[in-house]
Amino acid sequence: MSSIFTSIIDEKPEIIDAVAPAISGMDTALVKPGKLIAALTYLNKEKHFTFLKDMNAIDHGTSSEKRFSIYYILSDLEKNVSVCIKTAVHDNERVPSITDLWAGANWQERQIFDLFGIPFEGHPNLSRIIMMDGFEGHPMRKDFPITGGNGPDLIKDILLPRG
Repeated sequence: MSSIFTSIIDEKPEIIDAVAPAISGMDTALVKPGKLIAALTYLNKEKHFTFLKDMNAIDHGTSSEKRFSIYYILSDLEKNVSVCIKTAVHDNERVPSITDLWAGANWQERQIFDLFGIPFEGHPNLSRIIMMDGFEGHPMRKDFPITGGNGPDLIKDILLPRG
């Protein structure tokens, strides 16, 4: 077990559910969505992981126990160390927004919402950021039709000149 999460589990055992195998060399911890704000706040304020390097999601498909995983990559810039926090959610389960901790999470949460359909509770402006208005569905979901959604045709309606 990593020394980062060993000390956190010793100090605040209620915020980390499990330590997972390292992802790309980063120490990784599993946190339930209900504990996410407490865990990320502790890492930010007490352990100085003040930089949200990345945030993304994976759709494991409908046969998985929890359909989606959300990954938060945090860095302590003074020590040059990064960690990964992973949470798993069911389809349509709301995840707490972290925009109060990292303002830069605003666009990352909007991207995840837009592409996967994962809603973020308390987000200041949870709206599409990549797909055009009128686009139906979430194209990074495994159940998204391979031929595309029912919204505007990207090539014909948006990119080709009218004439």
